Amino acid sequence: MTNDCPSVLTAAGFDPFLRKTYPQLVHSLRKIGGSEADAQDAAQEAMADLLCALNEGREIEHPRAYAYTGVEEDRYGNWR
Repeated sequence: MTNDCPSVLTAAGFDPFLRKTYPQLVHSLRKIGGSEADAQDAAQEAMADLLCALNEGREIEHPRAYAYTGVEEDRYGNWR
């Protein structure tokens, strides 16, 4: 499987990244025990946090890890 996620993400590249990564993130959260609704909520919040950072002008290195880490650090204990 190839990893076609960008290594650095800017606001201009967010939509394609979101379409590809959001379902994968929800799936991963479901696998570790969250409900579908809670997994979707947590993934949506992580993506919103990422978009806010991009809209502030930041270039995010390793955006997939940024999104996954955001869920893990900030929400994991609260959504499951």
